[in-house]
Amino acid sequence: MANRSASPPGDAAEFETEFDVDEDPPSLAIMRTIAAVKDIEPDEMDPLYGSIDPDALDTLFRSTDTEIGVRFRFDGHEVMIESEGRIRII
Repeated sequence: MANRSASPPGDAAEFETEFDVDEDPPSLAIMRTIAAVKDIEPDEMDPLYGSIDPDALDTLFRSTDTEIGVRFRFDGHEVMIESEGRIRII
């Protein structure tokens, strides 16, 4: 995961990163990114399924060649994920 951060992890402003869409399921990439922003381990967070269905998200990204984006709230942050492998946390 390559970080391109407008603010350092732990800062409440904005964080952007990229993930390999061929290697990592989007749901896992989101959990890792939020954990990095909060400077905690992913297993210390609430489950993603409290905000969005992780299996449906992964299937959506796997099943299309069209550029798509999904936006939702999770763990007090707005999450934007795009099919080309970009995640933004606000």
